[in-house]
Amino acid sequence: MTLATKFQWTEEIAAREVKMLVPEKIEEKLPAFAATLSQRHAPFNWKDVLHATAAMMRDLGEMPVLTEEVYARITAPCMLLLGDRDKMVSLEETVAVYKSLPNAQMSVLPGTAHPIKQVDIALLDFFARRFFGA
Repeated sequence: MTLATKFQWTEEIAAREVKMLVPEKIEEKLPAFAATLSQRHAPFNWKDVLHATAAMMRDLGEMPVLTEEVYARITAPCMLLLGDRDKMVSLEETVAVYKSLPNAQMSVLPGTAHPIKQVDIALLDFFARRFFGA
């Protein structure tokens, strides 16, 4: 089960996303968010986490690991969830992966943006219980 997973990576997409992961800019323009990141990632240094995330995104942009051929070989049941207000992950890329997975389900969560902190927990719980059979 995935929620708001970015499936489509190119060098251009990675470069756009990495621009938002500059710790100095975050500290300058969004100090409260910088403090939140510091608390959220403790005991690790949030700046190191951002640098590692940026490196991972650049790597995915240069050489995407998952392809349509790889998805076609995944036979385990999968549930793809996406928020209808997600600005990072597109409906089109999620649908493309959904169609490539032989045993997949997909749902769009209403009123849901990308950050996991903004998800309706009760709605996510409903889909998780339904998918995992609890």
